[in-house]
Amino acid sequence: MMNKMLLKMDPSQRKISLMIAKITAVEILVILLIVIAYVIFVL
Repeated sequence: MMNKMLLKMDPSQRKISLMIAKITAVEILVILLIVIAYVIFVL
């Protein structure tokens, strides 16, 4: 499904969408790390 979406885009749009996906993944990891650290240090 995601491949079909990517194929319809031109290269610059593809680059932007992949960048957004990477940034989102990094944000999720950072939030998880903060939550885990908070739980470990506070409890």
